Amino acid sequence: MSATVPSKTFTLAPGPHIEATLKITSGSLSYPDPTDPSTTKTGTSVTIGSTSATSGSGVAVTISQSDGYVDGHVSIKYGSNGGSASCKIDFSLNNATLPWHIPNDANNANILTEIPGHPLTIPVSKPTGTVPSGVQSTCQPLNTQVVFMVDKNTNGNVMFRGNCPLAPAKVNWGPQSIDFQVVHDILATRYKEATGNDFYSIGDYVWCDVNLQSPGDEKSFLNYEIQSMGGTNESQLADQAWYPQTGHWTDPVTGMNCRMVNYSINPDVTVDSTIDNFDASCSKMLHEKMNHLETGELPHVYYIHCASGHDRTGIIASTYLARQYTSMSLNEAFIRGTTVHKLLGGTGQLQPNCRVITDPTHKKISTIHSRILLIGPKYNATVVNIYNYNIKGIKSSSDSGWKTLTGDTLKENPAYVYDDYPWST
Repeated sequence: MSATVPSKTFTLAPGPHIEATLKITSGSLSYPDPTDPSTTKTGTSVTIGSTSATSGSGVAVTISQSDGYVDGHVSIKYGSNGGSASCKIDFSLNNATLPWHIPNDANNANILTEIPGHPLTIPVSKPTGTVPSGVQSTCQPLNTQVVFMVDKNTNGNVMFRGNCPLAPAKVNWGPQSIDFQVVHDILATRYKEATGNDFYSIGDYVWCDVNLQSPGDEKSFLNYEIQSMGGTNESQLADQAWYPQTGHWTDPVTGMNCRMVNYSINPDVTVDSTIDNFDASCSKMLHEKMNHLETGELPHVYYIHCASGHDRTGIIASTYLARQYTSMSLNEAFIRGTTVHKLLGGTGQLQPNCRVITDPTHKKISTIHSRILLIGPKYNATVVNIYNYNIKGIKSSSDSGWKTLTGDTLKENPAYVYDDYPWST
C-alpha cells in the first residue's frame, strides 16, 4: 500500500564568511541548482555559502523521508584561516512545532540557532569557544544513553532497545562497523542496573540485531551492520530473512555470537493497513522468539533499534510488551515501551525528569528512568491500532472495547514512568 512520503522545506542560512554543508543519513533532499535556479538538484547533501562571502545566504532545502525522521550533520568552513566545525541535527518532518532540533550528544551545538516562531529556518554561525575535532560519521553511532533493558524471560532470553549499534567512523564519512566489546559492555551495565545480577559473558549468548530501518533510505546502516558480521550486503536480509539463516556468526576478535534481521518499520494511522500489519508482525516475531529456547541452545539477546532509538523502536517495544504481558493495559505498555535509562538532559521528545506514575502524590521524580516520547500522532496511532486490532482482535475503533491512550500517558514536561520492570510486577 502506497503512502505519502513526509517532507518539509527548510531554509538553510549560513552567515557571512561561512560555507555550510548539510548531509543527511537517510531520505533525500532537493534544492535549486546554483548554476540554474529554475532546475532542482537532488541528493543527500547540499553546500551553501562561501568563506569569502561578505553577507549571509539562504537556500530552500526540501527533505523527504518515508517515516518522517532524519538525522544528519551540518559541517561548516569559516573565516580566512580555514576554521571548521560540525554539529549533528535531527529532523522530525511530521512535527509542525519542532521540525528540527539538536540532539543531546552533539558537539558544537552553538553553530545552529533555533529562532522562536520560525521553526523552518536553520541559521548557521561560527562556533564560540573551543571547537572539538570530531570525525563525522555517515550513520549515527551507538548512543549508550538510549540503551535500555525492555524484558527478560525465565528461559534466559533477554531484550534490549537502543539506537544504531555502529561505532563512529575513523575518518570523515568513512566506513563504520560494530565494536562488539562496547555493545556487550553496555548490555552488561544495563542488565546489572535492571536486575542486580551479572550479565552473560561474551560467547555465552547470541546477540540478535533486530534492525528496524529502511533498506532503501537507510541502506548504509544495514550494509555496515551485516558486514560487521561477515555478511555482504542488505540483500541477505530481504523478506525478513535472518543472517546467517541458521546458527550464528562469531566475531573472531571478541567471541561475540551474532545474528541479524531487518524489519522496515513505518507508522500508519489506518486500522488493518498493510503497514500496521507488517509492523505488528515484528512484535509478534519477537514475542515468539523471546518465549522459545531449545534445550541446550544458547540464550538469545534481542537488540531492537532504528537509527536514533526513538520512534520506530518505541512502536515495537510498546507493542511487544502488550503482546507479551496479556494483562498489561495499552497505556502501561506504551509508557513502558517508551521508557529508557535515565537521560542526562533533553527537551521535546526526550523527557529526562519523569514523575513516577505509581506515586500517590504524582510528584516523585524517577532517578533511574526517563522517556522518549514518539514524535507525533501518527506513531501513537500505530501503537493503538496494533494493540487493538492485531493483539486484542478488536476490529473497529467504533467498537466499545477499543482502547485509546489516555490520562498521564501522553503528558510531558514532566512525563510519567514506572520505576519497576514488567517482569517484576
